[in-house]
Amino acid sequence: MSWKAVLPLFVVGVCCAGIDFKSQMKPVNLAAMAYDTEEAQAMIDELKQEITPRGTLPYVDTKLGQKNTAFPKICDNKQIFFLRQRMILDNDSVTIDIFPNQNHHTINANKKDPITFRISKSTAKVDTVSSGWSIGGSATASVSGVFFSGSATVSGDVNGGQAKQSEWAEENVVEEECPARHICAVQTWTFTAKISGHCPTMPVANMQCLVGKKPPKRDLRKERLQAALLGGGQIPMEDPKYYNEWDKFQGRNVSLASVHGKIDEWTKLGNDYYELFKDGQRQYNVGGTTMVLHNGVWWPSDSVTVKYKDNPTCEYKYPIFLADGTPYRTQVILQRPLTSKKWSRSLDMRDSKPPQIKVKVLQTSNAKDLMKPELPENASPPEIAGVPLPAGIPEEPLSSEEPSPPNMKPPKKDGLIEEEQGDDEAGDNSI
Repeated sequence: MSWKAVLPLFVVGVCCAGIDFKSQMKPVNLAAMAYDTEEAQAMIDELKQEITPRGTLPYVDTKLGQKNTAFPKICDNKQIFFLRQRMILDNDSVTIDIFPNQNHHTINANKKDPITFRISKSTAKVDTVSSGWSIGGSATASVSGVFFSGSATVSGDVNGGQAKQSEWAEENVVEEECPARHICAVQTWTFTAKISGHCPTMPVANMQCLVGKKPPKRDLRKERLQAALLGGGQIPMEDPKYYNEWDKFQGRNVSLASVHGKIDEWTKLGNDYYELFKDGQRQYNVGGTTMVLHNGVWWPSDSVTVKYKDNPTCEYKYPIFLADGTPYRTQVILQRPLTSKKWSRSLDMRDSKPPQIKVKVLQTSNAKDLMKPELPENASPPEIAGVPLPAGIPEEPLSSEEPSPPNMKPPKKDGLIEEEQGDDEAGDNSI
């Protein structure tokens, strides 16, 4: 028999029988089609309720370099200043994406009869490629370079010995039918969360190098007398406020805004990053306002409004994990009629009516079991569930003991952002 005679028989066989491509065929993007189904949205809504940020949000720190400070001799060759960019949430700031892994794929071309298929394993994968920290539309740090409360690092992988694991397999026997004239797929979904907002640039001084190095108290009377006798120079009028607050500052980080106008070198540097307002009036000195301690940093109290000049948009994306270090997962069967048109979830290509797709949930994780990691002693608990945090705190900046966040206002239209600090730890912390 010639190949010309064999070809029609082959075509008939393909058209009239169920075709089992399994994992050898490129997966049909059924997960994107299923995203808006009631089943998928129910899972996404449940996850949102569990991971919606409450309290401390992600932040990233970058070194500012050695600057002329009020403590040049005490902190020689030490890193004094760094810039903190802490996320301030936008409205509808949390989105959840599905990351599918195809376990089985079948096309049933029969006109009437269903076909039966059987699989014995559910394999999940997580999206670590697109995970990370983006500021101003540019990726500035991997997931491991972002900190949460307690300055614990965040990893896109899993803690401990599973850090290099890329997929997780579970035994799960499934025997199902694929209806006639349908594409059927068994997929294991994992989920990726994205939180978005604005990340103003906040200059902070690291006071770690000052521990145990309190300078001698200035003799202002003697200095004034010397200045008067010498007939020149600036006559000191008051004792530097940082001396009286030394015990409070040492071992902590101090935002420049919280001591604005008190230390000349710091004030000059701070002018490049923010403006201070009180009762709508521009301020050049924080005066006798109180300070609040949050996340290991002293900030001005809510009586002072800080408008930061650099206020880019930012987002943080990470895969969602359970407390046992495995990804939050769902195994589903998806069925789509062969007659459906091509369809995309992207707005510019989306049909007015998505294809009919049936979702059957086989098994799913419990959202109540999302990862809530244990942090090192004296560190604040994370407020975003599902983020894997390995043990260890970076040397700089220091960790915090206070979990309550400052109150933050959304950005103004002029590109500046107002920050009003809450009373995390106030009391007699006036300066």
